[in-house]
Amino acid sequence: MLRPVTTYVVITSLIGAFQIFEAVYLVFRTNANTIGGVLDSGLMIVPYLYDQGFTHFQLGYASAIAWVLFVIIFAVSLVNLRLGRATKEL
Repeated sequence: MLRPVTTYVVITSLIGAFQIFEAVYLVFRTNANTIGGVLDSGLMIVPYLYDQGFTHFQLGYASAIAWVLFVIIFAVSLVNLRLGRATKEL
């Protein structure tokens, strides 16, 4: 009975973890207008997308990063759904 709820919570938590922006933007913003801190130690994919698109004006590259993020989240979600279905048959 809890399997659909657990699957939903895991997928939405995964999407939320990939889309962390505010903490990295606020904590690791430097004077050089780069996001990520010293040697990009705190850089995540969404702040990197923002930095490339709106600071460096490389909109095509930022769009490619967004598509890669979509593919990663979609693939991990499919794996999670398949594993949930496989354990349902046990």
